[in-house]
Amino acid sequence: MKPSHLLAVFILGAIGVGCSGSAKTSRKESTSSSSTVNREQPLSSSTDTPNVAANHPKTNSRERINRDRIDVNPAATPLPLKFRKAAENSEVATTMNTEGDIFEVRVFKNHPQIAKVEATWVDAKEKALKIYLRNGQILEVKTDRLTDLASATASQLLEIGGLKTPSKSSDRARIANQK
Repeated sequence: MKPSHLLAVFILGAIGVGCSGSAKTSRKESTSSSSTVNREQPLSSSTDTPNVAANHPKTNSRERINRDRIDVNPAATPLPLKFRKAAENSEVATTMNTEGDIFEVRVFKNHPQIAKVEATWVDAKEKALKIYLRNGQILEVKTDRLTDLASATASQLLEIGGLKTPSKSSDRARIANQK
């Protein structure tokens, strides 16, 4: 090989080494500067090490949903019931209990036998009823004869509880005896 070719290869190698050293120096200077963006850091505001799997859309759909979910009732205390008017001078409210079941309450204002009825939906058809009577007795019954408490009549609820409905004649006799 000619000495001139050898000299050219040597000069090109020296320039290549010299340029690569200055690039590293300028890179270190640019990362220490506050005006430039440090691309080696994760884009999140967290200073922890980045979790590569956390950004993967298929492996992290559940975590992403849970992260974005806001717990409206963190103490898990039941919200106060909002009653609305129902038939037979009563009020009804519907909510969800702590187990996630639909829970209905119907309060009768002046029914002679029934004070309150609570229904917990066991499934779409079957309901567990608690019938609170004015005399203090509580009847617990499971039934599939109701769609919901708001549409049920007091006589239906008494039948389901195994009680007889008060007849009109006995009401008249009671009122006549009071006079």
